[in-house]
Formats: sequence, structure tokens, C-alpha cells
Amino acid sequence: MEPPAPADIGKLIQDLKAPDAAARRAAAERLGQSTLVEIRVLTALNEAVTGDDDQLVQRAAADAYRTLTQRQKEAAAGSPPATTPSVGPHTYTDTASRYMGYGLAAVTAVAGLFVLLRGSVPLVGLLLWGVAAWLAYGMSALSLTLSESGLEYHNSLTTITASWDQVVVIVQLRGRYGPYECLVLANGGQTIPLSEFGGQDWRDGDLGEDLKRWAPRLLKSDLTSA
Repeated sequence: MEPPAPADIGKLIQDLKAPDAAARRAAAERLGQSTLVEIRVLTALNEAVTGDDDQLVQRAAADAYRTLTQRQKEAAAGSPPATTPSVGPHTYTDTASRYMGYGLAAVTAVAGLFVLLRGSVPLVGLLLWGVAAWLAYGMSALSLTLSESGLEYHNSLTTITASWDQVVVIVQLRGRYGPYECLVLANGGQTIPLSEFGGQDWRDGDLGEDLKRWAPRLLKSDLTSA
């Protein structure tokens, strides 16, 4: 049965005082099906419980009162909080440096092929191919992965893994092409570049959002120059 419409609530409250006990009981049962919990409804049902001389009406009113007060408690408590889905890990790469490295690797490989085809100094050609392979590998290996547990940094020479409590601060250093920001680790003062993976405005991008999510204290630290 459909719950009573809000416009019918007033009439049902009046029916709780009808001369016929069956009508009063039916009104109490219908009010108990209401999805809108109102003070006037609870008051009327409470009066029926304590003042009606028919036990069936009292029981129907008590059941309706109990149902509505329980519904009121559930509404006040609200829905259970939604479970926040886990985020990450996120991997960042230095796209500009990667393409530049691939370009240099291609040029070096072509030069090595040219030397090999001419047959003048085969060792030089093989050496150039080795350099090309190293450049291609080095650029493809350059990445930074952030997750809830910490970070993992890869380049052509090393892999650094650290938890967030091992990351001390974000500092600004001066490089050949201008200042850049990096993370400093407690383990030997190792540094991990940030600007390489997000540019100078990395704080406003996905990289910055990940640090806000997993290591917000680092963004509150003052930058130092070296």
C-alpha cells in the first residue's frame, strides 16, 4: 500500500478521534506508513496510545509511533558515509626529455649505421649504436611513481624507493637551465626532481594533487635555495 499523501495527514489525525474504533485503528495504521515524520503526527499517535479506550487502537497507534520514531532516528543519523575509493598509484614521465632523448638516439643510431655501411671504422659504428641504445633506454626509464605508501623514482642509473616519512622537504635548486624543485630524502640527502615531471607549475597539476593527498606537510615547508 502506498504511504499517505501529505495532504491526507490532517484528515488521518482527525480520524484518530472518530467514534468508530475500526476507523481510529485504520487511521493509526495509515499514519504509521507515512514517510514524512511530523511532530503533529507523533503527538496524535501518543495521545491515542495513552487516551484511547480500545486496546486494538492503542496497539496500532503504539506500533505506528514506534515505526515513525525509528524512521526519524535513521533520518537524523543520515546515510552511512561513502567509502572513499583508493587512489593511485600514479606514474609520471618527463615527456619532453623523453622525446629529446629518442631524437638524439635516432640521430646517433643513423650515424652509427652510416659508419658501419661505409666500413671504415666498424668499432665506431658499434659504439654509436651502443650510445643510441643507452639514450633510448635512459629516457624510457625516467619515471616517478607516487602512491599512498610512498614514491619510486627510476632513471637510467638507479631506482630510489622511499616511504613518505623518509621524505624530508621540498627544496629549490639551481641547475644548468634554471631553478628546479625536488624532494629531499632523509637517506643520504638524495634528491628527486619534481619540475622534470610536472614543469614549474607542478603544484597546480596532478603531481601537486597527489602530494596534497599523501604528503601535505611537504607543501607547507619553505623552499630553500642551493
